[in-house]
Amino acid sequence: MRYALCVVAGLLASCSTMDPPRHYVDFVNDSPDSVVSLSVAAPGSTNWQALHLHGTFNGGPLEGGYVGDANVALPDGQGCTYDVLVEFAHQKALLISALNVCKVQRLHIGHAWQQANLHTI
Repeated sequence: MRYALCVVAGLLASCSTMDPPRHYVDFVNDSPDSVVSLSVAAPGSTNWQALHLHGTFNGGPLEGGYVGDANVALPDGQGCTYDVLVEFAHQKALLISALNVCKVQRLHIGHAWQQANLHTI
Protein backbone atom coordinates (compact mmCIF):
# COMPACT_ATOMS: atom_id res chain seq x y z
CA MET A 1 0.00 0.00 0.00
CA ARG A 2 2.81 2.42 0.86
CA TYR A 3 4.43 1.71 -2.48
CA ALA A 4 1.21 2.59 -4.31
CA LEU A 5 0.91 5.87 -2.38
CA CYS A 6 4.51 6.76 -3.24
CA VAL A 7 3.88 6.07 -6.93
CA VAL A 8 0.71 8.20 -6.91
CA ALA A 9 2.49 11.02 -5.03
CA GLY A 10 5.36 10.88 -7.55
CA LEU A 11 2.98 11.05 -10.49
CA LEU A 12 1.13 14.02 -9.01
CA ALA A 13 4.39 15.85 -8.38
CA SER A 14 5.55 15.25 -11.95
CA CYS A 15 2.25 16.58 -13.33
CA SER A 16 2.53 19.91 -11.51
CA THR A 17 2.66 23.07 -13.54
CA MET A 18 6.08 23.61 -15.08
CA ASP A 19 7.49 27.08 -15.56
CA PRO A 20 8.12 27.87 -19.23
CA PRO A 21 11.81 27.77 -20.15
CA ARG A 22 13.81 30.98 -20.12
CA HIS A 23 14.82 32.09 -23.62
CA TYR A 24 18.13 33.64 -24.63
CA VAL A 25 18.95 35.42 -27.87
CA ASP A 26 22.39 36.29 -29.14
CA PHE A 27 22.09 39.77 -30.69
CA VAL A 28 24.86 40.43 -33.23
CA ASN A 29 25.24 44.01 -34.40
CA ASP A 30 26.33 43.67 -38.00
CA SER A 31 25.03 47.16 -38.81
CA PRO A 32 27.37 50.15 -39.21
CA ASP A 33 25.72 52.01 -36.28
CA SER A 34 25.88 51.33 -32.55
CA VAL A 35 22.82 49.90 -30.81
CA VAL A 36 22.14 51.91 -27.66
CA SER A 37 19.18 49.88 -26.36
CA LEU A 38 17.11 46.77 -26.92
CA SER A 39 13.57 46.32 -25.60
CA VAL A 40 10.93 43.60 -25.92
CA ALA A 41 7.16 43.45 -25.57
CA ALA A 42 4.36 41.03 -26.23
CA PRO A 43 3.38 41.20 -29.92
CA GLY A 44 1.28 44.31 -30.54
CA SER A 45 1.85 45.65 -27.01
CA THR A 46 3.45 48.96 -26.06
CA ASN A 47 4.61 47.65 -22.66
CA TRP A 48 8.33 47.64 -23.55
CA GLN A 49 10.85 46.03 -21.20
CA ALA A 50 14.47 47.11 -21.57
CA LEU A 51 17.00 44.29 -21.91
CA HIS A 52 20.36 44.31 -20.18
CA LEU A 53 23.12 43.97 -22.76
CA HIS A 54 25.33 41.29 -21.13
CA GLY A 55 28.75 40.85 -22.63
CA THR A 56 29.20 44.44 -23.78
CA PHE A 57 31.92 46.66 -22.42
CA ASN A 58 30.66 48.14 -19.14
CA GLY A 59 27.06 47.48 -20.20
CA GLY A 60 27.51 50.03 -22.98
CA PRO A 61 26.17 50.03 -26.53
CA LEU A 62 26.57 47.21 -29.00
CA GLU A 63 29.17 48.62 -31.35
CA GLY A 64 28.56 48.29 -35.07
CA GLY A 65 30.32 46.15 -37.65
CA TYR A 66 30.14 42.74 -35.93
CA VAL A 67 32.03 44.12 -32.92
CA GLY A 68 28.89 44.18 -30.78
CA ASP A 69 27.57 40.84 -29.63
CA ALA A 70 25.42 40.20 -26.55
CA ASN A 71 23.64 37.11 -25.29
CA VAL A 72 20.47 38.45 -23.69
CA ALA A 73 18.03 36.73 -21.32
CA LEU A 74 14.45 37.55 -22.27
CA PRO A 75 11.72 38.11 -19.65
CA ASP A 76 10.04 35.00 -18.27
CA GLY A 77 6.48 33.99 -18.98
CA GLN A 78 6.20 35.42 -22.47
CA GLY A 79 6.32 32.23 -24.49
CA CYS A 80 8.13 32.13 -27.83
CA THR A 81 7.02 35.33 -29.57
CA TYR A 82 8.31 38.85 -28.88
CA ASP A 83 8.31 42.24 -30.57
CA VAL A 84 11.86 43.65 -30.42
CA LEU A 85 12.67 47.38 -30.50
CA VAL A 86 16.27 48.19 -31.47
CA GLU A 87 17.40 51.78 -30.90
CA PHE A 88 20.48 53.02 -32.72
CA ALA A 89 22.81 55.91 -31.94
CA HIS A 90 22.43 57.66 -35.34
CA GLN A 91 19.46 56.24 -37.21
CA LYS A 92 15.78 55.50 -36.71
CA ALA A 93 14.72 52.69 -34.42
CA LEU A 94 14.02 49.24 -35.85
CA LEU A 95 10.90 47.31 -34.85
CA ILE A 96 11.07 43.56 -35.39
CA SER A 97 7.56 42.16 -35.07
CA ALA A 98 6.70 38.70 -33.74
CA LEU A 99 10.21 37.28 -33.47
CA ASN A 100 9.92 33.58 -32.60
CA VAL A 101 12.77 33.02 -30.13
CA CYS A 102 12.05 29.28 -29.98
CA LYS A 103 13.29 29.10 -33.59
CA VAL A 104 15.73 32.05 -33.71
CA GLN A 105 18.46 32.14 -31.08
CA ARG A 106 20.79 34.50 -32.97
CA LEU A 107 19.61 37.75 -34.55
CA HIS A 108 21.81 39.74 -36.92
CA ILE A 109 20.57 43.30 -36.41
CA GLY A 110 22.06 44.77 -39.61
CA HIS A 111 20.49 42.04 -41.72
CA ALA A 112 17.11 42.65 -40.05
CA TRP A 113 17.55 46.40 -40.74
CA GLN A 114 18.22 45.72 -44.44
CA GLN A 115 15.18 43.45 -44.69
CA ALA A 116 12.98 46.08 -43.02
CA ASN A 117 14.21 48.77 -45.43
CA LEU A 118 13.55 46.52 -48.41
CA HIS A 119 9.93 46.19 -47.31
CA THR A 120 9.40 49.95 -46.75
CA ILE A 121 10.54 51.10 -50.20
